[in-house]
Amino acid sequence: MKISYKNLLILAAAALALTACSNEKTAGTNGGKPPAAASASASPSATVEASASAAPEAAQYTIDVPAASFERAPEGTSLEPVSEDSAIYIPSDSNDAKVHLALNLNQKGDFTVAEGSGTLTIGGSSVPFKINQVSVMHRDTLSTGQTLFYGGLQVDTQTQPSTFAFGFRFIAETQDLQLRLSNGEGLVVFGGGGAIAKNEAEIENFEADHRPKN
Repeated sequence: MKISYKNLLILAAAALALTACSNEKTAGTNGGKPPAAASASASPSATVEASASAAPEAAQYTIDVPAASFERAPEGTSLEPVSEDSAIYIPSDSNDAKVHLALNLNQKGDFTVAEGSGTLTIGGSSVPFKINQVSVMHRDTLSTGQTLFYGGLQVDTQTQPSTFAFGFRFIAETQDLQLRLSNGEGLVVFGGGGAIAKNEAEIENFEADHRPKN
């Protein structure tokens, strides 16, 4: 498996969190989970409340994605620390977590804004959240003709931390959703799916075009 994000979740002051990719391999790093189990758990469960011919922005998506794997931060990459007693902390060797997401992708002028709510469940504890309106998504068309939305999903909660962010990849036609959440040591990866895996290199190139420049 390749590490896809160098700078991981970078929150801009009034914009979205962006992720950067790396071509380094995670040598055998899978968060302690057997590869077969990790791949089997990666596919999201999705419900779409829209007609088959509806534009992606006209649809309402209800998606559940389990924790599927863990990616260590590449050498030289620093992450904001996450306390082990934080409500959103997930141990690197645990896959006992999932995200439920009720999502709308709304076109507002030249921008696609993610709106909705969800729940991060870790073990027996749940953290409900609302998607913050600064969650502006990039949109591109893959070579397969499928529509890719990607960027940073910033969310607000009634607990501590009061705000945090997921790295976000979503292919509308297949409802493949992949989220990444930092635990201070690396990234816990939720979901995925065949279309995301098949188009990994192309997705990384799109993300690189929007990577913050030093």
